[in-house]
Amino acid sequence: MNKQNQNELYFLDILKFFAAISIAVLLHYNDHFLPFLKQENPLKNNAILYFLSINSYIFVEMFFIISGMLFVKAYMKKIQNGLSFFSFFGNRIKRIYPLLIITSLYMYIANYILFEKTNTLWSGGTLELKELILDIIFAGKSILFMPKTLNGPIWYIGVLMLCYLLAYFITKFFKKYYIYCFLLLVIFGLFMNFHQNQYVLFNYDIARGLISFFNGSLLMIFLQKQKIFSKKSIKIILVGILIIICYYLYHKQIFLVPQYFTAIASTVIFPLLFIILYGSEFSFLKNKIIRTLGDLSYPIYLWNFPIFITLHLLITLNLLNINILSYHFLFLVAIIHIFVAYSYKRLFSI
Repeated sequence: MNKQNQNELYFLDILKFFAAISIAVLLHYNDHFLPFLKQENPLKNNAILYFLSINSYIFVEMFFIISGMLFVKAYMKKIQNGLSFFSFFGNRIKRIYPLLIITSLYMYIANYILFEKTNTLWSGGTLELKELILDIIFAGKSILFMPKTLNGPIWYIGVLMLCYLLAYFITKFFKKYYIYCFLLLVIFGLFMNFHQNQYVLFNYDIARGLISFFNGSLLMIFLQKQKIFSKKSIKIILVGILIIICYYLYHKQIFLVPQYFTAIASTVIFPLLFIILYGSEFSFLKNKIIRTLGDLSYPIYLWNFPIFITLHLLITLNLLNINILSYHFLFLVAIIHIFVAYSYKRLFSI
């Protein structure tokens, strides 16, 4: 990938970092950490932080879209020119699965300690060894009809690998019709999104992946062909359209219905945002620190449950005395995530 092509996507780094921190620090703080300590969300007086603490799940759609875009950018031509399945999928497994295995094992051990000390389990998982093995192999509940999983965020990995699998074979064997196949999968995902059963193969989680990943793939194909969107005047118009759409959705409270919100975000809001930012010339986006933060998004996302269960253990066992309802605590949690993610990246040099 040449330097010019890299410049077109520099904006992804800051978005990935913001999305990962929002999910890790705010969403799971509200959905998992506070409920297990029988506390209510203290952010209700801060409209922005409270909104993010309730709705940051939508950023998983952003991750799927980015993965679809990068698939087209980095692998599509290579696959069409003969890149083998084992080379492609092996590389994905090598990059994704080590952290999945480490964090899943951590959650199993931490849950075991928590159960021994308090007779409760922090996450939705159990202490069955079978569950741990299935989590490690298939990355969560979405693919295997499982109602529980030890490390909640890994469901994203299972669905992402399914999307990679479909994208590879479509690109490899339907060279003339891959765009239509991608479009059909987006449509199929939308159908699943509104006619879903949570614990069967065609569920809401898989629908989210199909819609967003393949919409991201189509978006990248479109952006590569339509350089006109680098013109500032058109981007200004698109910014106005995006603001109007977001205001309408907020006013109508569409975000209160996850199926509608995720579908609109992955097909309208995020694609428009990416079109606006594509080829951005903001110099700060090329800063090494921004690039590093973007690289930390995946370990931040996967270390999230292990960090929160550790804090939960320390607080429950009276080994840590801290006000978990303060902004200082949230700032501390953010710093811990960045430190752990950076340490992991440095230790394993990935």
